[in-house]
Amino acid sequence: MDFASVLASPVEYHPLATDAATGESTDLRPLITDEAELRLALRASASLPFLAGPPIELHERRFYDAGVAESIPFRTPLARARRTSWFSAPAVPSTSRTGGRRRRRGGNHRGDGSRRRGGGSRD
Repeated sequence: MDFASVLASPVEYHPLATDAATGESTDLRPLITDEAELRLALRASASLPFLAGPPIELHERRFYDAGVAESIPFRTPLARARRTSWFSAPAVPSTSRTGGRRRRRGGNHRGDGSRRRGGGSRD
């Protein structure tokens, strides 16, 4: 891995790990200032208790894999996410035969390729 390129990239890399003292998922990006700390952050983000030995120490704090705090660590990135304004594109008039409305199917088809049990249409 080219650690210098990761640090120089305009896209920030945010490894996550579990703080061994608090048990909370932590973004390690603020603790990374050089290649050695990036390597430690990567080790911490993959360090499983009992399998990888003692927690990884970074800036006098100890860390384990983020999966210890969150099995799928998504709350921490969402909590730290920057607020972004989303603009929707203007509506484009439909040129289909149905005038933009979804056509209803007859029979016992759901429209997703599957069939309902029993007869008759419930559309």
